[in-house]
Amino acid sequence: MEAQTELITMTVKEFTVDKGFTQIVPVVRTNVNGYPYLTFITEANVAENVYFSKAASVALAAGQPVTKEMLSVYQIGITHNAAGEERFKLITNSDRIDISELF
Repeated sequence: MEAQTELITMTVKEFTVDKGFTQIVPVVRTNVNGYPYLTFITEANVAENVYFSKAASVALAAGQPVTKEMLSVYQIGITHNAAGEERFKLITNSDRIDISELF
């Protein structure tokens, strides 16, 4: 199966509501390879680790506190891998301008 390249984005708040997450581990964690992620937890105590994209992880370190200000610069990117499985990534908010303002 060919990988889909479409990227759907939503705010972190929309993601947590949509997926039923009610809690988050209060610090950035890293795996054995040093890749940073956040752990979101549902009311039923089911956890999901969401990794930061390469670009989004540049200024992060293990143990960094998760704050409202920190989360405000990220959004969730949703895509599918080659096997068709849905994948979530924390990505940076992209800078955008309204095209009509250029004309």
